[in-house]
Amino acid sequence: PVILMTAAGIEEIATAALKKGAACYVPKRELAVDLAPIVARLLGAARERIHHLRILNSISEVSFELQNDRELLVDFVYELREFLQHRGIFAEHDCFRVAMAIDEALANAYYHGNLEVSSKLREQDCFSFERLASQRREEQPYAHRKIFLKISLGEELTVTIRDQGPGFDLKMLPDPFDPGFVERPCGRGVVLMRSFMDSIVFNEFGNQVTMVKKINGTEIVSK
Repeated sequence: PVILMTAAGIEEIATAALKKGAACYVPKRELAVDLAPIVARLLGAARERIHHLRILNSISEVSFELQNDRELLVDFVYELREFLQHRGIFAEHDCFRVAMAIDEALANAYYHGNLEVSSKLREQDCFSFERLASQRREEQPYAHRKIFLKISLGEELTVTIRDQGPGFDLKMLPDPFDPGFVERPCGRGVVLMRSFMDSIVFNEFGNQVTMVKKINGTEIVSK
């Protein structure tokens, strides 16, 4: 952090310095009083950030129990992407790709798993699809269902997502790489999940998916 020492008549320079990233300024006549406390505050903030990173770097496994709320799930994916970027596990573009795959898996758990809204309805009428999903969020047995997510970090990133819906027959899952499949309004999630992760595996009931992304030669070190 940069602290600017200012003298009378250089207000424009001080303003420009602050806009360019200076953390604070101290008038020259106030150095004896203000400089030490300001430096202490900035060092405290720096230490807080270092401690925050150390805590993030110590996480090897964490589990979440998420309400069936699409806005919450979107916010969760944003925070998860930030976590991956702070950990430095993947390059920035891979953090986005992993986050996109997780978002699609959570969307599937939300719509098709817990709310049991068919993808066929989305193909026919996306407005009816969203309307039925909104309606079922207030109805039983859908309203109180949750999504369970577990993240494990080692030589690879493993993400397991399970919903409380009845699942589906895995034999009914189409090949997302068949010609013409990507042109359909649904099925994009499976394409992205398979494209962005190294492997995805569903359980026998179809209500849980485990996705794995290898950490290519990156050594995870606690600092």
